[in-house]
Amino acid sequence: MVDEIFDLVVLDESSQIPVTLALKPLAALKPDAQIIIAGDHKQMPPIQHLEPPKGAEHLVGSIQSYLIRRFGIKAVPLLLNYRSNKDLVEYARMLGYPSDLQAAFPTRDLQLLQPLETVTTAMPPGVPATNAYSELLRPERRVSAFIHEDATSSQANELEAGLVAGLAYATRQVMAKELNEGKNTTKSAYTDDDFFKSGIGIVTPHKAQKALVIRKLIELFPKANPEAVFEAVDTVERFQGSERDTIIVSYGVGDTDIIEGEEEFLLQFERTNVAISRARAKCIVLMPKSLAYHLPSDEKAAETSIAIKSYLEEYCGHRQPISVEFDGEKRNGEARWH
Repeated sequence: MVDEIFDLVVLDESSQIPVTLALKPLAALKPDAQIIIAGDHKQMPPIQHLEPPKGAEHLVGSIQSYLIRRFGIKAVPLLLNYRSNKDLVEYARMLGYPSDLQAAFPTRDLQLLQPLETVTTAMPPGVPATNAYSELLRPERRVSAFIHEDATSSQANELEAGLVAGLAYATRQVMAKELNEGKNTTKSAYTDDDFFKSGIGIVTPHKAQKALVIRKLIELFPKANPEAVFEAVDTVERFQGSERDTIIVSYGVGDTDIIEGEEEFLLQFERTNVAISRARAKCIVLMPKSLAYHLPSDEKAAETSIAIKSYLEEYCGHRQPISVEFDGEKRNGEARWH
């Protein structure tokens, strides 16, 4: 027999809490107790290693989904986003968030300490050579993407890891640590450690790409605390709940056979939503062309791919062809932005 000890139970990030785990505090509620379930069902659900039985998904999913589907509990939406600027919030509305969702800081932008070209035309050796750095990092282009040719990379992509490192290097050199929120602010440079703690976050679906990106960053930032670098690069599951001024999403996978085998995982609605919504001022998505134009064969994967497809094809409507030189090879690419 469990003692009835709680007058109030609050379950935060409830979209990630399995029903089985939520039962522990709920079993200790007093008869007239109150339960508050806070969370976002459009973000990552609990990790499941097997597909749930058809028709019983809510029983083995999150406590939030269970209560909504079983009892029809009416949600109370929060309609003011305190993290992201208006362009990032507008994209969220495209994904089905309330039409009256607004940004508390609509003009929250990166601030330049010096012209972008001062750094992007003199990048360190070892990173890909491309004009994409300056095109993607313009503060007014808050939502952007770079699509490149790569039909062979699997779960680790050397070119994308190099692009991530180059974008991080340029951001560290030219951007102020203070964001422009529509009022006069001071401008000061990041330290390396501050940059990785709050200035930049890199989200990638695979641990192999994570390890490759970290290695490239440590090479470019030898004075940075390695722990700060490690914490700035992670998978979507571990990045949920975090935020950074600039978010770079590196998909990496270009091999069509691997894409077909992982299409539901790579193109998952919730995964895309979480990755992009971590950004305060800017989000940059890097992706091979073969993945960007992949048409899922699985019906569920096709439905859930709407988040990344709408980002690349609809929301980032401005386009500019840009080539990339890396490892003695020239590849075609395309910068896109809102």
